[in-house]
Amino acid sequence: MLLYLLTTIVLFGIVIFGFSETGNIDTYGVNRTIGWAYNYNVCLFVPLYGAFALISYTIGYAMLSVLKRRVHHMLSATHFVVVLLILVGLFIAGRDATLCWLILVLTVFSIVVLIANSIYAFRNG
Repeated sequence: MLLYLLTTIVLFGIVIFGFSETGNIDTYGVNRTIGWAYNYNVCLFVPLYGAFALISYTIGYAMLSVLKRRVHHMLSATHFVVVLLILVGLFIAGRDATLCWLILVLTVFSIVVLIANSIYAFRNG
C-alpha cells in the first residue's frame, strides 16, 4: 500500500512540475497601470485534469490489487502507453492548443480503458 501512495505522490509531483514549467497564463498590457487581462486557454486546465486522472488511475489499480482482481494484460499495457503519452504531452504542450486538446482526448480515452479494465477484473476476477 505504501508503494501505491509513493507512486501517487511521484506522479502528482511530475504533473505539477510539468505544469509549472509550461507557464500557461498569458498577460497582456505589460508596463501599463490598468488594463491587465489574463488569457485562460484550454492548456491551463489540462495539467490539473491530468493530475486528477493519474491519481485516480493509481487509486483504481491499487484497489484492484488489494481486492486481488486479475486485470486484462493488453488493456493494462494499452493504458500504460496512453498514460506515458499523456505525461510526455504535458511536458511538451506549452501553449499549443492542438496538443492540449489531444492530451484531453487521450485522458478521456485512458479513463475509458481503466473502466473497461475494472469491469473485466470484476467479471473474471
